[in-house]
Amino acid sequence: MEQAVDVPVDQCGIERGVVVHDAEELSRECGEVLAHVARVLGLQVRFEELTGDRTAEALRGIGHLPEMLVPSVLEALGPDTAVLPVTGDVERLTGHPARTFRQWVHDNADRF
Repeated sequence: MEQAVDVPVDQCGIERGVVVHDAEELSRECGEVLAHVARVLGLQVRFEELTGDRTAEALRGIGHLPEMLVPSVLEALGPDTAVLPVTGDVERLTGHPARTFRQWVHDNADRF
């Protein structure tokens, strides 16, 4: 199992945030992410896209998310961050290539 690494940014030669998925371009559109998970798990799912207000209401309904984090989560799920690029950060920091999202889902299927 992969372990998290703690590498100070000033020591790894990266002058921006570190991208930790990095094996492939990854869509952050919820429908596509859900479709990946469903395929790996062999499930059929229905996806319904919610408005920002309905998403915020659903996040608040979870009960474990502090109100101050709701806007940050909405921004992270927003259309401006629709694709995460491949950067090579994982291999630079760990010495081995990153797994694809599909590989990660398969490796963690028992957690879904």
